[in-house]
Amino acid sequence: MDVSQAVDALKEAFAYDTDLAWTWHCNIAIQFIDRGGSPDIANQAAANFMSIAFGARGYEPKGTEPAPAEPPKERMLKWFEYKHLPEHLAVVSMKFYELACSICSLVEPGPERTVALRKLLEAKDAAVRAKLNPGG
Repeated sequence: MDVSQAVDALKEAFAYDTDLAWTWHCNIAIQFIDRGGSPDIANQAAANFMSIAFGARGYEPKGTEPAPAEPPKERMLKWFEYKHLPEHLAVVSMKFYELACSICSLVEPGPERTVALRKLLEAKDAAVRAKLNPGG
C-alpha cells in the first residue's frame, strides 16, 4: 500500500466511523494543548487538518451533555472529593471533581476510563500542591 492508498483508506474509515475521526481530531488537538496552547485554537487547527488531509468535516463528540447531578458510582471518585479541604484548595479541587464526574457520565467503565481518571487525579494533586506552594 502506498501513501495515497493509505490516505484514501483513512478517508473511507473516517467517513464510515465518525468516532474514529473524532479520536484523531482529539489526539491532534491535545498535542497543542499539552504544550500550553489554547483549546479553541487547537480544536480549530485539528479540524482544519482533518478537513484538508482527509476531507473529514464537522465531527463532534457524541454525548456532550452536562454531567447528571448524581454521577454514576465509580470507585475512584472518592479521590476527587473536596468538601473537606480549606476553601482556597476546594475551589481548585472542585473543578477536577466536576470533570471526573463528566468522564464517568460520558465514558463507559473500563481500563481506558480508569487511566483517564488516574491522569486527571495526578493533575488535580499537582494543581492543589501548586496552590499550596506557588512557584514551588
